[in-house]
Amino acid sequence: DSLRQLAMKFLEKAELGNFQFQRDFLKPFEHVMTHNRDPEIREFIVRALSQIVLSRGANIRSGWRRIFAALSAAAEAGPASLVRLGYGVLEGIAKDHALQSADTFVECVRRLER
Repeated sequence: DSLRQLAMKFLEKAELGNFQFQRDFLKPFEHVMTHNRDPEIREFIVRALSQIVLSRGANIRSGWRRIFAALSAAAEAGPASLVRLGYGVLEGIAKDHALQSADTFVECVRRLER
């Protein structure tokens, strides 16, 4: 929960054009999703990402790739409920943040097709 709170605080302001701090800061979410198989922890990560996207999606720039990687990991090795939850987050991103995430959204869809 502390990591989610830090991410929320960090994303209060939009990232400047030539910086990649969000990518680095959101890496722990991806790492936990790819290295931890506990369904409760994985669900918590997806819910935290959902909250981050809902409340700070307009400010996300370089962080989209990490968010999509974490959601892809949820879909690859998760129970059906986790897959549905992650898919719901993706739907929200496609609906509300398509322009901000366009360059990495296609990459995410390709990962899910595998």
